[in-house]
Amino acid sequence: EETGKECPLRKHRLVGSILLAGLLLAGCGETEQRAEREAPGRFPAPQNLSSRIRLQPPAERAGAPAISGVDIQGRSWSLEEKVGKVVLVDFWATWCAPCRGTIPQLAAMQRELGPEGFEIIGISLDRGGKEMVEPFARQLGINYPVLVDPQGRFAQIYGGVQSIPTFFLVDRQGRLAAHVIGGGPKQPMEEAVRALLSEG
Repeated sequence: EETGKECPLRKHRLVGSILLAGLLLAGCGETEQRAEREAPGRFPAPQNLSSRIRLQPPAERAGAPAISGVDIQGRSWSLEEKVGKVVLVDFWATWCAPCRGTIPQLAAMQRELGPEGFEIIGISLDRGGKEMVEPFARQLGINYPVLVDPQGRFAQIYGGVQSIPTFFLVDRQGRLAAHVIGGGPKQPMEEAVRALLSEG
């Protein structure tokens, strides 16, 4: 269940746990459909990381749902305060092999593109909380903020996350520019981020 390029949440052993209770109460598909009814067109259509990422045209981008909290280092983090930067929101978990595979690539992107106005926020869906995630993040050399969301609160407001890793790209104006699912090579994501950075 941890092979391939994404980890389906519905098939994982945590189904029925507190982590997924909100996401799966009516089924992931229904959660996503409800979000779409409440805000038509708000969430860009999901794409796969293994191919070129198509960005939403600026005129069609909707505002990204708010994210705020205290990261695993005890620092406050808020998406609203990142206006002016390009932000990559990464939903992941320690038990997800494709998630672990992407972390070195994300860390490299943060090092390379951070000075240009790029920031990653990792959102861990681990039920074990900070005590589980913090040593893992230190071991893998994660160099960007990580929030722990064991109840899937942020996953819900982002339309329902059915598999991980799931990424959302947010432009400098705080708008959703792309929705990407699954692991894959670094190049497509880096090209998309550079395109958003160049928008100014």
